[in-house]
Amino acid sequence: MESRTRNMERTDVTVDYRGEKMVIELKIWRGNAYNECGEKQLIDYLEHYHLKKGYMLSGID
Repeated sequence: MESRTRNMERTDVTVDYRGEKMVIELKIWRGNAYNECGEKQLIDYLEHYHLKKGYMLSGID
């Protein structure tokens, strides 16, 4: 099951550990344009959660 933000948008992975929240965006590599969309998604999630740092993992299928 995917995590959801308060306004019901989907996120890939959120981790709450010892009071620290981490957001991780997962993408399959499909080129630079798709990767840039993933970066934008991550930035939006970070803004939503008021975080300064997040992670994006890309892999090949």
